[in-house]
Amino acid sequence: MNRLLIVSNRLPISISRQDGDLSLQRSVGGLATGVGSFYKSCESLWVGWPGINVQKKQKEEKDRIIEMLRQEQCHPVFLTPYDIKHYYDGFCNNTLWPLLHYFNHYTNYDQKTWNVYQRVNEKFYDVVMEVARPGDVIWVHDYHLMLLPQIRPALCAPQGRRVIVPVCRQRGSTGEAAER
Repeated sequence: MNRLLIVSNRLPISISRQDGDLSLQRSVGGLATGVGSFYKSCESLWVGWPGINVQKKQKEEKDRIIEMLRQEQCHPVFLTPYDIKHYYDGFCNNTLWPLLHYFNHYTNYDQKTWNVYQRVNEKFYDVVMEVARPGDVIWVHDYHLMLLPQIRPALCAPQGRRVIVPVCRQRGSTGEAAER
């Protein structure tokens, strides 16, 4: 099997600062639990946010986080508190989540959060393009990154990569994967 790149909003591991040092914690629930043991059993790399804010000037800490995650078959996408507020808490949770879960009356659309959602998807795209190799199968998970496969055609076939995006179906149906 070719290498699997799992791309999701969060990594299956969170990093935090404890007593002045960096600490790893396994994420529980959701995708991390469901796929956590599988991705370690094959050649794979998980791309996502490690749950910690690292300032640009903290290059040494950033490099250390990248190395810690590499040992766990993970690669970070660093997001700012502004990104989290407007991308995750804003557009993902206030617009997409209610819309995709049949709570249309709770959907809140804001141009600023949409702009940040687009920019963060581009940030994920840039990181994926840094780590992806020809022949990789790229699994983009969930609505947090719906724009990712469409941002640039380069993510797909010309480099021999396949992108798999889980798609939503009508209420009561089971989900299926769509290949692009």
